Amino acid sequence: MLRTGLVGYGYWGPNLARNFNAHPAFSLVRIADMSENQRKRAAAAFPNVEVVAEPSVVRDPDIDVVVELIGGYGVARSLVLEAIAAGKHVVTANKALLAVYGTEIFAAARQRGVVVA
Repeated sequence: MLRTGLVGYGYWGPNLARNFNAHPAFSLVRIADMSENQRKRAAAAFPNVEVVAEPSVVRDPDIDVVVELIGGYGVARSLVLEAIAAGKHVVTANKALLAVYGTEIFAAARQRGVVVA
């Protein structure tokens, strides 16, 4: 079972989190979002999942996959590179991030032996 952490709960997070919880190969263990409102929504929807303000999922040795849903490319780039450096696979739908920093991100993933999808 892949232990998964979600960074960013806003628009796509709720549906993705439901799908992770319904799939037997994944275990959603932590949701991180800066917005107190989003954290409250996540905690109410997923009472068995830890919900936090800081993106600790990228450093947690017990998390195998980090799903980045925060958008943009400033903070997202840092978090994705930190997750890769920690040996985590990364899933992102962040087209802006990959358009601007894709070469760097995919090179770091290759070097570390993880997948970015």
